Amino acid sequence: MSDRLGLAGRGFEGRGFEGRGFEGLGHYVYSLTDPRTGRLFYIGRGHGDRAYQHGREALRNPHPTDRLEIIRAIQQCGLDPVIDIIRHGLTPQASEEVEAALIDFALHRYDGLANLVRGTHVDRGLTSLGTFLSDHAAWPLEVPDQPVLLVSIGRSWIDGMDSSALWEAARKWWHARRIMPGCEFLLLAAAAGIVRGAWAARHEWDGLVTWDMLDDRRRMIYGETEERFRPFPARCFTGQPVPVEEARLLVGRHLRHDAVRLRGPFRYLGRWPLATLALQPDEMLLA
Repeated sequence: MSDRLGLAGRGFEGRGFEGRGFEGLGHYVYSLTDPRTGRLFYIGRGHGDRAYQHGREALRNPHPTDRLEIIRAIQQCGLDPVIDIIRHGLTPQASEEVEAALIDFALHRYDGLANLVRGTHVDRGLTSLGTFLSDHAAWPLEVPDQPVLLVSIGRSWIDGMDSSALWEAARKWWHARRIMPGCEFLLLAAAAGIVRGAWAARHEWDGLVTWDMLDDRRRMIYGETEERFRPFPARCFTGQPVPVEEARLLVGRHLRHDAVRLRGPFRYLGRWPLATLALQPDEMLLA
């Protein structure tokens, strides 16, 4: 099912799509395609007129995300993105599963997908057969006798992502109050229950995170528009990858036992200085 009449909102209200037409879709998964090239550039889910909201947002929101920039370029040509309804009449949970599977597949197969974050249940998401087999055969993580901060980067991690992207996902923004100026620790980034990266890290900055400090991916996570965003306290880190010999004992290890299992956005492990032990995480998702 597709709509080639356009999505931008120009004359949309008079085309008879409101009301019962949208209600008949229920929860659905949709895609946006560039009519100039035929290239799919976005996959989403929603109900009501969610699929049309992107075009209206592009007209009034000046923020230059990849998705909005593509839509604006299309509109400047006098065109609108093509909306395709991929599945409709879904439960909310089913729409999450379908969206996540399609995003994973499209990120794997197509260049330039404008989705900034993966869908839900990424622990069951796209991975190569080799990674899947090695993950399931992984040895458990043995926690080093030093301060360790284990962080979850599940919605950012993609099998095969480069080291710089992995580091950027891991190093900010966390409300980890034990990380104070002068603090050095081992930073481990986990996704799908496996350690994906390890760095010798230290405190770089803490304070109130404002809208202009967020990259496009984090703006998507925190609400996408400056009007809906609320500044929050957090920290970011600096550091360098651990030596190869040490990485072999950390990266690729699984977190399936209670001593290291992640139940929130981050977890303290190992031996921390006594002065920090009273400082517990707020369990806020500041990833």
